[in-house]
Amino acid sequence: MTNSSLRTRFGIDDSNSGSVISSRIIKDAKKKGFIKVFDETAAPKNISYIPYWA
Repeated sequence: MTNSSLRTRFGIDDSNSGSVISSRIIKDAKKKGFIKVFDETAAPKNISYIPYWA
């Protein structure tokens, strides 16, 4: 999952505010331990996330 794929999945607008919303969802999910970074060495723009159990 990426920021862009999350916006598509939930139908969030691609505007700047939509990007902020999806970033906040990812940040909260990561903080709660629901997701984790797939590749720790990826550049911030290319980070993707996977479920914690994967």
